Amino acid sequence: MLFRPGPISFIERLFSIPWIHCLFHIGRLWRSHLAYVFRRGPPSPSNLRPLTDQQRKLKGDEFIGSIDTDAIRALASKYNGGLPCSIRCRRQGSFNVCFVLDFSDGTTRLVRLPIEPAVHNVWDKVRSEVYTMQYVLDHTDIPIPRVYAYGRSRLRRDTSAHQVFMVLDYIDGRPLTKKMLRDSSEDCRRRFFGEVVDMFAQLRRLEFPRGGSLMPGAIVGIRARLWTFMFPREESFTPQSTVGLEFGPKIVGAFSMRKNELQVDGYTAARSTATTANEFFRDQYHLLRYMWQMPSQELGREEAECEEFALHALSLEEAQKTLGLKADSSGDSFWLSHPDPRVDNIIVDDELHIRGIIDWEFSVTVPQHAFLPPSWVTGHDTGSIAPKLSSEFMSVLSSRKQLSSSHSQLARDWDFRDDFTLPMAYIFLDPSDLVLLFYRCIYPRLYNESRDKVVPSSFQRPENKELQVGLVRRLRASERYTQYLKDNNLFDDKEDLEWQQIHRWTAETQKKLQELREWSDKTQDELTRLEGERPVQPVVDNNLRDQVVRRRGVIHIFYMVQHKTSSSTNADYLALTQIRSRLKTMDDETRDKFKRKLEEMIKDATEKEEIARGLQKQAEEKRDLVERLSESGSSSRLRRNKGRAADVETQVTELEQEAARLLEIVGELWNKIREMQEEEKSW
Repeated sequence: MLFRPGPISFIERLFSIPWIHCLFHIGRLWRSHLAYVFRRGPPSPSNLRPLTDQQRKLKGDEFIGSIDTDAIRALASKYNGGLPCSIRCRRQGSFNVCFVLDFSDGTTRLVRLPIEPAVHNVWDKVRSEVYTMQYVLDHTDIPIPRVYAYGRSRLRRDTSAHQVFMVLDYIDGRPLTKKMLRDSSEDCRRRFFGEVVDMFAQLRRLEFPRGGSLMPGAIVGIRARLWTFMFPREESFTPQSTVGLEFGPKIVGAFSMRKNELQVDGYTAARSTATTANEFFRDQYHLLRYMWQMPSQELGREEAECEEFALHALSLEEAQKTLGLKADSSGDSFWLSHPDPRVDNIIVDDELHIRGIIDWEFSVTVPQHAFLPPSWVTGHDTGSIAPKLSSEFMSVLSSRKQLSSSHSQLARDWDFRDDFTLPMAYIFLDPSDLVLLFYRCIYPRLYNESRDKVVPSSFQRPENKELQVGLVRRLRASERYTQYLKDNNLFDDKEDLEWQQIHRWTAETQKKLQELREWSDKTQDELTRLEGERPVQPVVDNNLRDQVVRRRGVIHIFYMVQHKTSSSTNADYLALTQIRSRLKTMDDETRDKFKRKLEEMIKDATEKEEIARGLQKQAEEKRDLVERLSESGSSSRLRRNKGRAADVETQVTELEQEAARLLEIVGELWNKIREMQEEEKSW
């Protein structure tokens, strides 16, 4: 029941109201209302001025720097029986800042705050996340953190505003990495993949009639919401069980990570529920177009053509046809999906047992065509695991389809035979993947010629008027936005620095690998020459000669002489003894020259082996850097980074494979040189 203050308490509360905070929100609501009433249509994203990475960082740092750590400790103690605690560390993500707190009884918990400048509609986002997590806990065995409390509290210094918070379990373990998967044993990986399959099979059982985000079914009245808005106060809630409730979850318009970024940058992207798969993908298609219409800093013509070409090629009609969506798809079902199943959201132990799945914010219910395996499993992201591991995952999925009907359904749903289905679905789920996946997975199956030839020529054809108009619009928007950044001292001339460093590294590495190839060819020729110069006389017996050739020289002959193997006759033995005597009498000058040459080659081989090994390690580091760059930054920078990653990652991977191949060749040459050196010692 809503508390109504008496006359005295009302007056006291009236003077304690943070009026500046109140007036700010009233003004924002009024401006939004006027914009909605008088607007002629949806505003064009190309006219927006997105925040730069520097602006986002400054706003985020200012918010985090103002957090009162004493208030954080007090809040955590309040929801753990008043036990004293200390802050172990602070961790920051794109949308949240987390404080890890250790209590005197040995327990550890998290206090998590949304970074307000980075999140639109903070309170509803957290309410949806908490309810979703409780729903998963109540209806599955998936290990996720338990939420002890959430609400609003004054947690910042020098402000009377209240911050939204969550107090939840800390999951002990470490975030999974793709390197951990690649380096682990097959048994470990298959067990891990089995746990991942079981997790998705359980989510596959959570069926809903509409697409959107989950919210508590209880509805707060407009008067209560207005009172809370006008008179903000500290409040907290404990998540309630979602089992056996009179009202099930309420499905509201989806909270989307990419939609949130648009909204933070000023675009009023509508949130609506979907009753059919067609409606869901239509909404995602609009989001795709909105995202790629946002202006970027100093967008070059070549880059703009690649983006516009991909956007034009991926039409809604083409997607509906590829995904097999029916025109009349009434009665479609939806299933709860984790919004960001990246490897670092999976906490594991040293044996790759899953300890917990984190970051359920922006969770949505999706139709069957969008309920997909993680893109890092199928190879549709940057820094993907090896193809062999992807096939391992599918093998594990197939082996578990008898466990339940949801496992069986999952195996059928994920039996992708069309080369276009997966990349297209991933693009619609995360529009920032457009350029990356279109040119990696879709373009090669549509065109035989390189995109450097096909894409520019497409903009020259008279029949492609729409394509040309879109390109001009995109370039002009970039020019206006770039000029705005320069006029306001916001232009970031270091934005491409890391990519330039990667390109320089690839060019230098290609030169070093070419030098290694030339050295290996030269060394191989030199070894062949030296082996031909060794004074080994022909052996009369053909079988014995074959053995000598097969064993690559005199080392096998010495073995037979010293041990009198049963395979040699007395005549053979006498012949071998004569050869050994001949070798022993080689003049000292020839032996010294041969020895010095071998020592020189050993030195070179050791040096080249270290170079190849170093290049291989650097390539792995650069691949991790490309992956990190393609998953961070503002919305506009994220799009560009993923597009660049499509080409750079291919180059880095090829260089890594070439370094590994040359390392193997160098190793073989090194062993051969060592073998010849051992032969020389026995002369």
